[in-house]
Amino acid sequence: MSEYIDFYGSITRNQNTSKSESSNSSNSKKKPNQYKIYSTYIQNYDQNDSQVKKLKLNEQKETRVECSEEEMEQEEPKQDFSESFIGLKTFQYENVFTDFANNDYLIICLEKNSGKNNLLFKGRCSFALLFGFVQINGFEINDHQSKWYQLYSPETNSHLAILNKQDMPGSEFNELEYQNILRKLRNNFNLNIEAISNDKFREFLVKNNFHTGTSSLLVIRPLKSQLCNYICYFDNFQQVYQNSLGFNENEINRSDMNQFDCSLHKFGIFPVSEEFFNAVHIENDNERLVIEEVLLDSDKNTEGSVIMPCGGKDVGKSTFLRYLMNRLLNKYQHVAYIDCDPGQSEFTLASCLSFNLISEPLFGPPHTHLNHNGPNKKCYFLGHLSPNDIPGVYLHYLQKCFEEYLSLKSRSNKVIPLVINTMGWNNGLGLCLLKETMIMFKPSHVIQINHPVEANKNMPILDYEWIKTADGWPAKNRFQNLRTELNLNYKLITLKSNAPCKNSKFTRNPPQKSLSAKDHRNIAILAYFAKLNESDVYFKPIHHLRPYRISWSKLALHVIHSRVDYEQFFRVFNASLVCLSSIDQKFIKRRHENKELPGYLNLFEYTVDIKCLGFGIVRGINMETKEFYILTPEPIEILNQVNLLCKGMLNLPMEFFCEQESMTPSPYMSIACSNQNRTSFDQISNEPLQRKYLIHQTVNKKN
Repeated sequence: MSEYIDFYGSITRNQNTSKSESSNSSNSKKKPNQYKIYSTYIQNYDQNDSQVKKLKLNEQKETRVECSEEEMEQEEPKQDFSESFIGLKTFQYENVFTDFANNDYLIICLEKNSGKNNLLFKGRCSFALLFGFVQINGFEINDHQSKWYQLYSPETNSHLAILNKQDMPGSEFNELEYQNILRKLRNNFNLNIEAISNDKFREFLVKNNFHTGTSSLLVIRPLKSQLCNYICYFDNFQQVYQNSLGFNENEINRSDMNQFDCSLHKFGIFPVSEEFFNAVHIENDNERLVIEEVLLDSDKNTEGSVIMPCGGKDVGKSTFLRYLMNRLLNKYQHVAYIDCDPGQSEFTLASCLSFNLISEPLFGPPHTHLNHNGPNKKCYFLGHLSPNDIPGVYLHYLQKCFEEYLSLKSRSNKVIPLVINTMGWNNGLGLCLLKETMIMFKPSHVIQINHPVEANKNMPILDYEWIKTADGWPAKNRFQNLRTELNLNYKLITLKSNAPCKNSKFTRNPPQKSLSAKDHRNIAILAYFAKLNESDVYFKPIHHLRPYRISWSKLALHVIHSRVDYEQFFRVFNASLVCLSSIDQKFIKRRHENKELPGYLNLFEYTVDIKCLGFGIVRGINMETKEFYILTPEPIEILNQVNLLCKGMLNLPMEFFCEQESMTPSPYMSIACSNQNRTSFDQISNEPLQRKYLIHQTVNKKN
């Protein structure tokens, strides 16, 4: 029976245990002994080396102690998460300077030696660093970067923390440094410093023990975000960026509450106390060792490291990926990113697979940095939220994305690391596809994130033995080139998830509505189409927005996830979310050679790669003028390239139909009303392939 030492020093036994051993262990009344390992390792798997290489990350000698499971639970030190949040106390008003005539910005002082050195917040704001050195979600910012950043810390995602990293020899507050701060405030950020009362600002810096070696000064402005306002425009998602306090009101008197209302809340940020520390990603010691090991290896790898984080659902993989990307951007000008998860895409709407070249830090969830077009970007429309039905097409598109990365790397004279976002599918076909992606991408590092309590969320140990024995996806026809020799040489690193456990004392207080994967997909769709509105505050219903008109003769129609008769195309596409694509004309056929009708794809003779140029809403179909009316935020230059509309399994959010001001009923809707005569969005069907022309209202009976 083989054993595997993970990054946290615990031993887990190989699943290839004989039946006799498993039966004996199940019949035994006494629990079997386990081992505790106090050394930390990273494992390096090499195809040419049958022995596993172990790299020690500390100088302590390995100590193996045999103990029972009860003793292990008693002796195992419990992780005190609050230690990672020293300084993330309920934020105090004296750290904020707001003595301005027009009150259009504020200054926050973080002082390392006073214990008020970090700010954990929710909301959104524009941020610039006036003085010092800080880190936000892994990205380091110094006062030489005179740049504004947009920070998004929604209620339903991991909160952002601004960590003061200023720690160097310096001096106490003096007049020369004070004048330099004022000069930078005026020249670099184009702010009105005449409104500052010099005496009060000096008093503010002195009161906060300002020190050039340990203090950082933040400048905060309100962020007028159209996408945030548009998301909160809909009732179901008002809590995403809601204006609520993150601290205990009993701890603060009413006068302080008013001061907060006049300062921080006006600028869109809401400090939260250490009670909420589970909702933020802070690097712990083990994670720091992992990142440092990856960065150290990247220095030695002139070809560019290929890093593949893996883990089941809800283990914090997406949050860790954004943190990892930001840490890499501290060192490299560009970081490549391949998105292999069509259900929870990072830079596109769902149902897509994409290659992205990232040069800016990620300070928010996916809906804050959507981008379907741009230089050095390729996006393919899979049409499914899971590759369950089309694994071959899924692998083919991933191969195309990887070829794009190899082509870019060959043209560049700089090192470009690659980060791969894998799916959280941890059984069956999901593991088969994971094996194929590992063979395809040949990662240099595989970071496996395991949940410490809910073992059903974890994957098997992704070592070389698993690669050799696990089933893959059969390679046939055009996918034959995906099967190569297992020339793999990667480091396997295991990390314990920072995601909160169910029924944990670290759950959010007060509890907030958790969003499902579908909710996150819908929020991304709302954020994408928010740009259709001219105003940042007042929003029109989608049937009041001006669409593009495109002739039938210029477009072909295709439904990816189902076979639809040509006569039913208009019913399926009307009031639907569609992918805007461009393909060669040779792939398009016309009904009875009639060029006035929309075309369709000739899939009997060709295999078509559907590139995604963006998304649109078919606002309507004019049967007299033979035109489609399409709403899209993409520019006209992109729309001129489109000759194919693709319908997949990603549908419009119900909010587009149910929360729009209209004098007439919404089309294609089947509405169920509850006993309270209130619409239940969970029971509304908008599946285009099952549409009705009548609106039915039914009343649920009491059980």
